[in-house]
Amino acid sequence: MNVKPKAFTFIEVMVALTVVALALSALIRLQIISIYLTDRTVMTTQAVILAEEIMTEITTGSSPSPGLTKGAANRNGRDFYWQSEIQKPNSNLKIKFQPNITQIAGSTIQSKPENKSINFHDLDSFRRVDITVHWLDGRIKKQVQLTSYLYLRNFP
Repeated sequence: MNVKPKAFTFIEVMVALTVVALALSALIRLQIISIYLTDRTVMTTQAVILAEEIMTEITTGSSPSPGLTKGAANRNGRDFYWQSEIQKPNSNLKIKFQPNITQIAGSTIQSKPENKSINFHDLDSFRRVDITVHWLDGRIKKQVQLTSYLYLRNFP
């Protein structure tokens, strides 16, 4: 009578270790990718917050004059470089209105289709503010840009 041993053979153990090694290497790779993406998200978030802070400084100050301003900031040991550009819009600025559509109790009432445009005569009251924040991710330059339009009011 031939009795089989109740232990694993050497080949079965080697195959099992190979499968475990492949699975662990895939999990380690996924962890590395997760750490990289988290770091990239943190950097982008910090850049957006810096851009919003600069925009707040510009909008809460006295009337911003057109021009270019540059600077640098260090956040959590990382260097960010920013640039703000304030400019007057060009004289061809127009706003076009589409027909007004109103719904009343399930029925639709559409006004007469007209293309109206408004030309701004007092363009000195408007400013376009562009803020760009960039940083280096290894050798690659990454950046975020925030754009806003300001209407400068003179309160009595």
